[in-house]
Amino acid sequence: MIYLISFIIAVGILVTIHELGHFLMAKLLKIKVKVFSIGFGPSLIEKKWGETTYKISLIPLGGYVKFENERDFFQKEAWYKKVLVVLAGPLANILFTYFAFVSLFYFYHKTPQFTQNQPIFFTLNTTSKYAKYNNEKVLKVNEIPVKKYLDVEKLNLKPPYKVTLANNITLNVDNKKYIVPYMPPVGIIENNTPLAKYGLSGKIKILSINNKTVKSWFDISFYKKLFLENSSKISLKVFSYKENKTKTFTLNLKSNHTLGIKYDLKYVPQRISFIEANKLAFKALKEYTKKMFEFFEKIVKKPDNLQNSLGGPISIAHISGKALKAGQESFIFFLAVLSLQLGILNLLPIPMLDGGHLVTFLIEGIIRRPIPEKIRYELQFFGFLIIIFLTILALKADFSRYIFKK
Repeated sequence: MIYLISFIIAVGILVTIHELGHFLMAKLLKIKVKVFSIGFGPSLIEKKWGETTYKISLIPLGGYVKFENERDFFQKEAWYKKVLVVLAGPLANILFTYFAFVSLFYFYHKTPQFTQNQPIFFTLNTTSKYAKYNNEKVLKVNEIPVKKYLDVEKLNLKPPYKVTLANNITLNVDNKKYIVPYMPPVGIIENNTPLAKYGLSGKIKILSINNKTVKSWFDISFYKKLFLENSSKISLKVFSYKENKTKTFTLNLKSNHTLGIKYDLKYVPQRISFIEANKLAFKALKEYTKKMFEFFEKIVKKPDNLQNSLGGPISIAHISGKALKAGQESFIFFLAVLSLQLGILNLLPIPMLDGGHLVTFLIEGIIRRPIPEKIRYELQFFGFLIIIFLTILALKADFSRYIFKK
């Protein structure tokens, strides 16, 4: 039931936002709207206010705005007005994504717990002349006191950097990457890795490598690289939290092998300014938009991947249900990403979609006359066939993924 409820909520919100974009722009441009409908098919609820009938319809898979005279809209309205009305729907979805990201970053922003830890100096290079200062606390950078690694991240300084360590040791370095957060050498054993084959599992703390005391997480890769340059064997002393005991192992490793321990990463809430939330939201919007275009590129290069990449109503219901179960933050994030996908997909130049209308209206602006009705209807019928084809593929993918899965 939660999957159905989450599906109706998600689609209802995003379709309403999309159609409101069209509706409000039409109103702004003094274009009369006859029907504003969420859903298709028979009306479940309807109410007329002014010139517009507002409806919630039976099939919750979309919505539409119907103008007072559809023929006049397509044939007589100025091309730029039609462009603005059509563009407003997808843009409303994209704007919703942006504001959803802003709210997520402002109210729910989290940062790795280690960013709250004391910054330390670490060269990440076994041959560096500064390697003897590894794990020393960083007290100042360019004379600016830093108490936690987050303070370092916020510094807007240019190299070289004057790094003040404990005991007033001062180093001049050309890269801020040598300043890292203190991260205790505690991790989780991954499956099918060298330590897992010894029967270790769960959370462990690495105490020493070849009798060298491990003080921080960065020591692990540092010493591993140092000792494997001359030998394929390393001695490892660990404390197993699960067994509550210390154990020592000798491992045969190649230099490119990992120990198979992932850092025990935890996140903590972090309040940021509204301006910073907007910056992060804009960055996230760009990243997810880029992913959408990478998806299109992948489909163009390998059309065989299309069916496996599509998701229909069952997929949306499944993912939205899981997001709703995970909590408010996850559901808002799901809505944000789905809204962006809806906005960008609607801008594709496929007849019947907003992008298809947009192309025809722009052509009308260039040729300075409306496209003949016959051609417009033929284009819409072609677009309808494409949408039916994609819908069938999406449903087929849904059924193989969730109904007839092996």
